[in-house]
Amino acid sequence: MEGINLATFKIAHIKEQGINIIIIPMATSFGDRSESDRFEIIELLQAAAVSAQLRGKVVPMWQEERGYKFIAPPEWQPYFRTLKWKDLKRNLNRELTCEDADRLGVNPNFTLSTASAPLTPAGVATLLRSCWNHLVRVASSTFGDVPKGK
Repeated sequence: MEGINLATFKIAHIKEQGINIIIIPMATSFGDRSESDRFEIIELLQAAAVSAQLRGKVVPMWQEERGYKFIAPPEWQPYFRTLKWKDLKRNLNRELTCEDADRLGVNPNFTLSTASAPLTPAGVATLLRSCWNHLVRVASSTFGDVPKGK
């Protein structure tokens, strides 16, 4: 096993009115994906955020011909409608590494690296956390509540 396929995103990890939000700029092609694909990608990014111990809900944003789009809870939509793309870029303050980079709509303007990373101890830990989280999700959907470990 030479490496794992990772993408590192620059993200805006902000706190707005006491609520932690993780805003992730995505490639324009993200908007062309099916709704189920988009939500699967959001789940992968949310799992990566949890593994990185980042608090908050993931909100993807992507540019379109006339502005941008986002996927956020209804109560957050007024805030996101007033946000400008330049504000998002100015607030990029952290990095989030996620596996399955080939499945993600990665915008190269915001990606620090998209490559097969060497399997370092940190990479192994990330891979194991991700596998554990995936197993818990599958087991929970099959058998009901499953205790979550660290």
